[in-house]
Amino acid sequence: MTRTVKARREVVLSAGSINTPKILMLSGIGDPQHLSKHGIPVIRSLPGVGQNLQDHIVSRVAMFTIDRQVGVPRDTLNSVESGIQWIANGSGPLGWVGVAEAVGFVKTKYALDDWPDIEVGFSSVPINNGAADPGTYTQEMKDMLNPLSGANGFSISTVLLRPRSSGYITLQSADPYVDPLIEPSYYTHPDDLKTMIEGLKMSLRLGYASGFKEYEAQLAPEVYPQCKQYPLYTDEYWGCCNQVFGTTIFHPVGTAKMGSAHDPMAVVDPQLRVHGILRLRVADASIMPKLVSGNTNAPCIMIGEKASDLIKSSWNM
Repeated sequence: MTRTVKARREVVLSAGSINTPKILMLSGIGDPQHLSKHGIPVIRSLPGVGQNLQDHIVSRVAMFTIDRQVGVPRDTLNSVESGIQWIANGSGPLGWVGVAEAVGFVKTKYALDDWPDIEVGFSSVPINNGAADPGTYTQEMKDMLNPLSGANGFSISTVLLRPRSSGYITLQSADPYVDPLIEPSYYTHPDDLKTMIEGLKMSLRLGYASGFKEYEAQLAPEVYPQCKQYPLYTDEYWGCCNQVFGTTIFHPVGTAKMGSAHDPMAVVDPQLRVHGILRLRVADASIMPKLVSGNTNAPCIMIGEKASDLIKSSWNM
């Protein structure tokens, strides 16, 4: 069934950094060559649609074993008793703040300026605890962690805050029900992997800090068979580990970036209006020209609030 919806004033597209470029391209707005490949009539040539994809990649290689249980076992977290304790007085395992109880922002020698380029996050959950699984672990990653299943420990994640690499979103088909292709292109810029190696070394040093000595903290046994060709604990080894055990933390931005009409890759102007298309704006993380050095939730709220002000101003509301 086909439904037609009309707007009296304008349309605001807010589908996120993956689906916003998909919808734009399906609507005939994007790279003419790519659209023609899928038989989509070109309404507006904007080759930047779907390009400039940036994301935060995280490495959870710094896993440590300890001599006692101090984290949150999954069976305890999911128990009826924990639920009753939380409902009754707001305490217990369900009061756990999540997989990053503490975070820090640091600068490596590869930073371009005084801004931090690495985030480290501490998690007290036992190793290979399902409660710590962010949902992005591949089966290969889970298989690597199996030898550590149930071990007491903690992990310190390393996040690349300011990637120099960028990827892209493309269509697989003109069918709107077919998912787009996502190519994040992590580590295509050599400095990104170098930065992550330095960040991982910082995370490892934290794991051996004096505060953890009473727990006999030790780096978890080597669980990266794909990296055995490199000498253990060298930069080459850590670089391989970062690539094997790296994953997204769901912060994609930039695929409909904001910029002037003179920028051939810009998709929206400073008013968030799509270049060359009347009464169409984009209001989500896709408009960010550069990835922020932190979580994207607050910036997305800000974009929404700013878009609201811009719309009201345009229509004298």
